[in-house]
Amino acid sequence: MSRGLCVAAGLVMAGCTDLDYRPGDWEVDVVSALPPDAETLRICVEGNGVSSVGAGNGRVEVRGLRPESTQVRIEVYDLDEVGLLATEWAELGDETPFAEVAPVELGASPCSSVGAYAAAGEEDRLLVARFVVE
Repeated sequence: MSRGLCVAAGLVMAGCTDLDYRPGDWEVDVVSALPPDAETLRICVEGNGVSSVGAGNGRVEVRGLRPESTQVRIEVYDLDEVGLLATEWAELGDETPFAEVAPVELGASPCSSVGAYAAAGEEDRLLVARFVVE
């Protein structure tokens, strides 16, 4: 096989994957469409803290999580910080690296968590979350 043909075959093979997000150490799939008015995702991770990021396309990654098992909750807010959706708390860790969660009642106040993310050079985990419609 010529070198050019090998390169072309490699490019075709690379395009065959159905993953269009970055896999992480731990993953949460929210079984719901991202609300059309979504502006911000709030990710609460027990013992690590809270991350707020733009809602984008409903996919997010949170770096620097400590490797101990933890609980994670995702909330969605609109531009005026009105809550649109929340998930149940999901258990994640190296023994249970994947959780599929459904929306639940939002609650009276935003989720919260105290703690700190892993420092540079410490062992850590990457959490990815996405909204999926089955």
